[in-house]
Amino acid sequence: MKTLKKQSRFFSMLLILLMLFQSCQVYKTKSSTIDEAVASKHRVKIHTKSGGKIKYKKIFKEDGVYYGLKRSDTLQVNISDIDRIRLKNRTLSTIYTVLLSSIASFLIIGFIQFSQSGLSINIGG
Repeated sequence: MKTLKKQSRFFSMLLILLMLFQSCQVYKTKSSTIDEAVASKHRVKIHTKSGGKIKYKKIFKEDGVYYGLKRSDTLQVNISDIDRIRLKNRTLSTIYTVLLSSIASFLIIGFIQFSQSGLSINIGG
């Protein structure tokens, strides 16, 4: 029974870490043009004039019309509604993902080891 408990903890930790490694997306602060977004072939965040934000996996141009790939859907990009375009910062995204995942995993491991040690904290005397 103890081995099953240890294995389930290991697999739950592994799943948590895998989810954390996929979570962080950082975008550049400098605005880019639509053609730079097409050339980058990476994630793009578009700020619209109405105040909305639209994220695309990538933007491509076909027959003079711009399209954005959003999960499995392809949507036409309305150029007249674009306020600014921010490209994904791949370097910072990687750094933040690794740092945040490492910190979270250390906290989780520390919490699990603390709870297994049998120590109790008495608050309020």
